[in-house]
Amino acid sequence: MSNMRGTGSGSGGSLELEHGSVGLLNVIFMSIALMGPGIAVAYDYGPSIPYAGITLPLATLVAMVLILCTANSVGQLGRVYADAGGLYAYVSKALGRRVGFMTGWINLFFQPFFAVLLYLMLANVFQSTLQLKAGVLLPAPIFILFSAGVVYVLTVIGVKTSTNIGVILGAFEIIVLLALALSIIFSSGSHNTLHAFEPHFATQSGFVGVGKGAVFAILAFVGFEGAAVLGEESKNPFKLIPRGVVLSALIVGAFFCITAYAGVIGWGTHDISSYATNSNPWLVLATKFWGVGWVVVFLALINSGVANATAGVNSCSRVFFSMGREGMLPGALAKVHPRFRTPSLAIATNTIVATVIALLADWAWGPLVAFGVTATAFVVLVIVWYMLANVACIVEYTRRRRAELKPLVHIVIPALGFLIMLLPLYYTYHPLSPYPVRIALFFAPAWIVAGGIVLVILEWKAPRIVDATQSIFMEEGVDSATATQSGMATLDESD
Repeated sequence: MSNMRGTGSGSGGSLELEHGSVGLLNVIFMSIALMGPGIAVAYDYGPSIPYAGITLPLATLVAMVLILCTANSVGQLGRVYADAGGLYAYVSKALGRRVGFMTGWINLFFQPFFAVLLYLMLANVFQSTLQLKAGVLLPAPIFILFSAGVVYVLTVIGVKTSTNIGVILGAFEIIVLLALALSIIFSSGSHNTLHAFEPHFATQSGFVGVGKGAVFAILAFVGFEGAAVLGEESKNPFKLIPRGVVLSALIVGAFFCITAYAGVIGWGTHDISSYATNSNPWLVLATKFWGVGWVVVFLALINSGVANATAGVNSCSRVFFSMGREGMLPGALAKVHPRFRTPSLAIATNTIVATVIALLADWAWGPLVAFGVTATAFVVLVIVWYMLANVACIVEYTRRRRAELKPLVHIVIPALGFLIMLLPLYYTYHPLSPYPVRIALFFAPAWIVAGGIVLVILEWKAPRIVDATQSIFMEEGVDSATATQSGMATLDESD
């Protein structure tokens, strides 16, 4: 279907997104862009190194296996529901109105922060590169505002266009950094070693060090579920969304393992601790192995940040759109652009909120420290989110779809995914980080508690809002069964 159907009420046009506008490649790269593999390579390995040391590649491989457990749960839920609300809709429908409301409350916090994190990180990439290479230090707000403007334009012109651009940008960053990684490996000769995959070479107590390193490496995968929000807009979503989520985790996981190994070997196994403290380690590696080729790596990192932020705003705006459509947020957010058929007001709202937060955080702490503070609160809530996804998968198939139940896929793997996610939650709080990051550690649970209080009040004063979570994001109650009956599940999968 190429046009949005007018099933809703309100001004500003119909309240549905453009169906059948994106294919499998778009779906895969939506999740890849949300993971931001270039930015992740540049900045997400550092926290693992104090624990894993030179076994960072092994820790990354373990993290990939662990995250695939949750990817399995998201994919299996995607076989049931196809919604612009993505994982929010999955959890709401599987676990009921109260849990659905709480997931929405969490969503209201961390969805806008995708863009905040990337605007701050882009500012740091620009600042550290210009200072290192040209001795010039420009204020971060310049880069924050520029990034926000570019991302706004890319998202408002349409999800098909922006996800197609995401394919190009995502492919570029992966190709560049993979090429650098392979050149490091091949040029390192005798410095290549299998010690990187032997647990007893970890900095902390063998398997314990690898395990802790894997915990922090999991953070690089945050966003793998992002393509689920394209449920209403993808072709045959009940097949494409599950495939896209799992394939994106596999593709980026392999990429992370190769780059982690190259980073360790290229930096030097005897000086690996200094990798974790460097402000832009992959720019240093690019200069060392490619000379002036560092410029290409710099562009890849910028592309990664832009693609990551674009995918984040696509995701967040469609959640805001869905919540506006169901009355959970102001109805104006459900309006769509008359030409591009995109949730333009939801995109504008996300852009303004994220930009203001990024500017305030930069003013308080500077871009790099501000990134650490906001990322910490963000990650705590995302971990809870992933744990709920695993529970939702178990409940959905053991209660509602027993005829389709496969114990390994629908019980064992999701249960393992839930238990595994307890580890990063534990190590996020143990030991407690110093100020100002410690603020985020207390803010995240405080936000959840506040949501519980709001839920109690709404149950008393306005239960309709809580009830809305039972049907939120579900396009006329469409699930895999009704879609098959209507012929929706037989749409052409080709791009």
